[in-house]
Amino acid sequence: MIGIAAGNVDGADVTMRNIIISGNTIVAGRALHQHSGIIASGNPDRYAYNIVIADNIVDGYGIVGNDTAGAIHLLETAGVSVTGNAVENFAEAGIVFKHHNTSFLCSNNLVSSGVSAVQPYGISVVEVVNTGFIVGNRLNDLPIFVRDDPTNDVIVGDNDT
Repeated sequence: MIGIAAGNVDGADVTMRNIIISGNTIVAGRALHQHSGIIASGNPDRYAYNIVIADNIVDGYGIVGNDTAGAIHLLETAGVSVTGNAVENFAEAGIVFKHHNTSFLCSNNLVSSGVSAVQPYGISVVEVVNTGFIVGNRLNDLPIFVRDDPTNDVIVGDNDT
Protein backbone atom coordinates (compact mmCIF):
# COMPACT_ATOMS: atom_id res chain seq x y z
CA MET A 1 0.00 0.00 0.00
CA ILE A 2 1.11 3.55 -0.72
CA GLY A 3 1.76 5.47 2.47
CA ILE A 4 0.67 9.01 1.45
CA ALA A 5 -0.40 10.10 -2.03
CA ALA A 6 -0.89 13.70 -3.12
CA GLY A 7 -2.14 13.90 -6.65
CA ASN A 8 -2.92 12.00 -9.76
CA VAL A 9 -2.03 8.49 -8.63
CA ASP A 10 -4.65 6.45 -10.49
CA GLY A 11 -5.28 8.64 -13.55
CA ALA A 12 -7.78 10.97 -11.85
CA ASP A 13 -8.13 14.41 -13.37
CA VAL A 14 -7.12 16.38 -10.27
CA THR A 15 -4.36 18.83 -9.51
CA MET A 16 -2.77 19.17 -6.08
CA ARG A 17 -1.64 22.63 -4.99
CA ASN A 18 -0.05 23.93 -1.80
CA ILE A 19 0.09 20.60 0.06
CA ILE A 20 2.32 20.00 3.09
CA ILE A 21 3.25 16.43 4.03
CA SER A 22 5.25 16.77 7.22
CA GLY A 23 6.11 14.98 10.45
CA ASN A 24 4.85 11.52 9.50
CA THR A 25 6.36 8.11 10.24
CA ILE A 26 5.46 5.73 7.42
CA VAL A 27 6.48 2.10 7.81
CA ALA A 28 5.79 -0.43 5.04
CA GLY A 29 5.21 -3.40 7.34
CA ARG A 30 3.70 -6.30 5.37
CA ALA A 31 3.96 -4.29 2.13
CA LEU A 32 7.77 -4.23 2.46
CA HIS A 33 9.36 -3.09 -0.82
CA GLN A 34 6.11 -3.20 -2.82
CA HIS A 35 5.06 0.48 -3.10
CA SER A 36 6.18 4.07 -2.66
CA GLY A 37 5.86 5.61 0.79
CA ILE A 38 5.06 9.15 -0.42
CA ILE A 39 3.96 10.06 -3.94
CA ALA A 40 3.36 13.57 -5.26
CA SER A 41 2.15 13.74 -8.84
CA GLY A 42 0.26 15.87 -11.30
CA ASN A 43 -0.69 15.10 -14.85
CA PRO A 44 0.75 16.26 -18.18
CA ASP A 45 -1.64 19.21 -18.41
CA ARG A 46 -1.56 20.29 -14.76
CA TYR A 47 1.45 19.72 -12.55
CA ALA A 48 1.14 19.25 -8.80
CA TYR A 49 2.29 22.63 -7.53
CA ASN A 50 4.05 23.87 -4.40
CA ILE A 51 4.18 20.53 -2.57
CA VAL A 52 6.29 20.35 0.59
CA ILE A 53 7.49 16.94 1.78
CA ALA A 54 9.42 17.60 4.97
CA ASP A 55 10.58 15.94 8.16
CA ASN A 56 9.05 12.52 7.50
CA ILE A 57 10.43 9.06 8.24
CA VAL A 58 9.83 6.61 5.37
CA ASP A 59 10.86 3.03 6.16
CA GLY A 60 10.71 -0.03 3.91
CA TYR A 61 9.32 1.44 0.70
CA GLY A 62 10.39 1.41 -2.94
CA ILE A 63 9.78 -1.49 -5.27
CA VAL A 64 12.23 -4.35 -5.65
CA GLY A 65 13.37 -4.56 -9.27
CA ASN A 66 12.03 -1.10 -10.20
CA ASP A 67 14.68 1.63 -9.95
CA THR A 68 12.24 4.27 -11.25
CA ALA A 69 9.88 3.99 -8.25
CA GLY A 70 11.29 5.54 -5.10
CA ALA A 71 10.38 5.42 -1.45
CA ILE A 72 9.59 9.12 -2.04
CA HIS A 73 8.38 9.43 -5.62
CA LEU A 74 7.69 12.59 -7.66
CA LEU A 75 6.38 13.14 -11.16
CA GLU A 76 4.80 16.05 -12.99
CA THR A 77 5.40 18.59 -10.22
CA ALA A 78 6.39 22.25 -10.06
CA GLY A 79 8.06 23.88 -7.09
CA VAL A 80 8.22 20.75 -4.95
CA SER A 81 10.46 20.76 -1.87
CA VAL A 82 11.77 17.49 -0.39
CA THR A 83 13.67 18.42 2.78
CA GLY A 84 14.67 16.93 6.10
CA ASN A 85 13.28 13.44 5.50
CA ALA A 86 14.79 10.15 6.67
CA VAL A 87 14.46 7.36 4.10
CA GLU A 88 15.50 3.95 5.46
CA ASN A 89 15.49 0.32 4.35
CA PHE A 90 14.32 1.22 0.85
CA ALA A 91 14.36 -0.84 -2.35
CA GLU A 92 16.25 0.38 -5.43
CA ALA A 93 15.90 4.18 -4.96
CA GLY A 94 15.33 6.39 -1.94
CA ILE A 95 14.07 9.61 -3.56
CA VAL A 96 13.05 9.60 -7.23
CA PHE A 97 12.27 12.53 -9.49
CA LYS A 98 10.78 10.58 -12.39
CA HIS A 99 9.80 13.05 -15.13
CA HIS A 100 8.52 16.60 -15.60
CA ASN A 101 9.56 17.99 -12.21
CA THR A 102 10.40 21.69 -12.50
CA SER A 103 12.08 23.97 -9.97
CA PHE A 104 12.49 21.31 -7.30
CA LEU A 105 14.64 21.41 -4.18
CA CYS A 106 15.95 18.22 -2.58
CA SER A 107 17.99 19.05 0.52
CA ASN A 108 18.96 17.96 4.01
CA ASN A 109 17.56 14.44 3.66
CA LEU A 110 19.11 11.35 5.24
CA VAL A 111 18.92 8.37 2.88
CA SER A 112 20.34 5.10 4.15
CA SER A 113 20.25 1.31 3.94
CA GLY A 114 19.01 0.65 0.43
CA VAL A 115 18.63 -2.81 -1.05
CA SER A 116 18.85 -3.63 -4.74
CA ALA A 117 19.59 -6.42 -7.14
CA VAL A 118 22.14 -4.15 -8.83
CA GLN A 119 22.89 -0.77 -7.22
CA PRO A 120 20.58 1.19 -4.92
CA TYR A 121 20.52 4.95 -5.51
CA GLY A 122 20.08 7.44 -2.72
CA ILE A 123 18.56 10.06 -5.01
CA SER A 124 17.69 9.50 -8.65
CA VAL A 125 16.52 11.67 -11.55
CA VAL A 126 15.49 8.95 -13.95
CA GLU A 127 13.72 10.37 -16.96
CA VAL A 128 13.32 13.74 -18.72
CA VAL A 129 12.31 17.40 -18.20
CA ASN A 130 13.59 17.73 -14.64
CA THR A 131 15.01 20.99 -13.27
CA GLY A 132 16.13 21.68 -9.74
CA PHE A 133 18.71 21.39 -7.01
CA ILE A 134 20.06 18.44 -5.00
CA VAL A 135 22.18 19.73 -2.14
CA GLY A 136 23.07 19.05 1.49
CA ASN A 137 21.83 15.46 1.67
CA ARG A 138 23.44 12.64 3.65
CA LEU A 139 23.45 9.44 1.63
CA ASN A 140 25.61 6.91 3.55
CA ASP A 141 27.70 5.80 0.55
CA LEU A 142 24.72 5.71 -1.82
CA PRO A 143 25.15 7.43 -5.19
CA ILE A 144 23.11 10.18 -6.81
CA PHE A 145 22.00 9.42 -10.37
CA VAL A 146 20.92 12.10 -12.86
CA ARG A 147 20.00 10.91 -16.34
CA ASP A 148 22.11 12.56 -19.00
CA ASP A 149 19.45 14.20 -21.13
CA PRO A 150 19.35 17.69 -22.68
CA THR A 151 15.92 18.34 -21.10
CA ASN A 152 17.29 17.85 -17.57
CA ASP A 153 18.89 20.81 -15.80
CA VAL A 154 19.67 19.52 -12.33
CA ILE A 155 22.35 21.12 -10.17
CA VAL A 156 23.96 18.64 -7.78
CA GLY A 157 25.72 20.61 -5.05
CA ASP A 158 27.61 19.39 -1.99
CA ASN A 159 26.11 16.18 -0.62
CA ASP A 160 27.61 13.74 1.86
CA THR A 161 27.72 10.52 -0.19
